[in-house]
Amino acid sequence: MSMYNILMWLGNSVYGVQALMGVFATYYAILLFRRTKQKRFASAESANDFFNTVRDLLTGGKFDDASKVCQSPQHWRVLVPQLAAYAVQNRRDELGRIKRTLGAKFQDVISDLDHTLSYIFTVVKMAPLAGLLGTVLGMIAAFSRLGTGDKVDPSALAGDVSMALWTTAVGVFIATPFILVGNSINVRIRKLEEGAQSDLLRFLEDFERSPAVARAKAPAAVAAR
Repeated sequence: MSMYNILMWLGNSVYGVQALMGVFATYYAILLFRRTKQKRFASAESANDFFNTVRDLLTGGKFDDASKVCQSPQHWRVLVPQLAAYAVQNRRDELGRIKRTLGAKFQDVISDLDHTLSYIFTVVKMAPLAGLLGTVLGMIAAFSRLGTGDKVDPSALAGDVSMALWTTAVGVFIATPFILVGNSINVRIRKLEEGAQSDLLRFLEDFERSPAVARAKAPAAVAAR
């Protein structure tokens, strides 16, 4: 196999690599859109219903029932109810430790979303680079054909150059929409983070007023005196 044929084969294989990158980024974009939607309350009304229900149960000392509400099918993927379930189940622990654990779990979820988002931005960077590699290989192949000293058909040479340029065009074509998609997902993650922080603080205010936590805080307050 001549060097020209090897270069052309490598250049054409770039299209396959770029196609895989596009599929890869599409998969993670769909995954992130679903995850960010699942981890938020469906609406403000559903959030208020959840907090009002849990507050009443905590006030009445019905912790098992509150935990069941947090882990009900409609809430088991939502971020704040899952954190609330952990707090209720571990209510006998020291309050500061519960808050630190909730903060760590919260950051783990957000960090996981950000980490997955980085895959999309990696494709944004790599797709044009792969196209540039295809362009370089195509141009080398075209010039190697000229370097043989044989009579070269202009149409064949134009085809080589066209292939070289198309790989770069395909790379840019893949990267451009995923820049917009990635930024859109990033905005959704930041909104999820801000909303979940506010909702978690709202839950913790009700949680600290619950009988079990109030009783646990009382001896500590007496000892501090």
